[in-house]
Amino acid sequence: TNASRKAAINYNRVARDCTGVYLASKLNRSTSEFRKEAQARLKELKEIDKHIREQHIDVVFPKDAAGYFMDDMDTGFLRKDEVYCHIRRHLNDMPGKAQLDSMVEEVQSSVSHITQFLPENAYGFLEAQKSNESLQAMKRYYKLSELSNELFIKLREVMIPLKEEQMRTALYAISAFATGGCLKVYYEDHLKDDRCSWEM
Repeated sequence: TNASRKAAINYNRVARDCTGVYLASKLNRSTSEFRKEAQARLKELKEIDKHIREQHIDVVFPKDAAGYFMDDMDTGFLRKDEVYCHIRRHLNDMPGKAQLDSMVEEVQSSVSHITQFLPENAYGFLEAQKSNESLQAMKRYYKLSELSNELFIKLREVMIPLKEEQMRTALYAISAFATGGCLKVYYEDHLKDDRCSWEM
């Protein structure tokens, strides 16, 4: 789509910047493009209040995409405690190169798992439309209980494919960063103040 082209990330550049600064800036810029595309498409749904549309965009495409994808407590793929501290604590006697490989595998495993199942969101939503109970649960999750089922379905039919595109773009960038050899430098140099619990 047009959004995908504008939101593209240079994965080679991502892999070469061990500070994570380039990755963070591109995740934010890319998500900003998806936000704009969502705003343009949702404008057609005039029956839905603008405030509700904007609120939903904020939920689906957080403005701080870098924090969301990199180090958020619930959604981050590069959290130091989950990757670096985890490997260093449990596999500390392995050679340094093997530890780094394990860190890369830890990130890649999480990324691959989510990427593999992304299409299930669309299939799951189709199934949910057959059950009013499932739709009500989804509306509660998104805090959109005030919308009719018909409007909720129209809203989500716009957002689900865009979200899948955004996730793939972001996760491929995370993967490129992890496989580029930067992880140990990133954690030990650039996140050195973010100490592991066993270092305190």
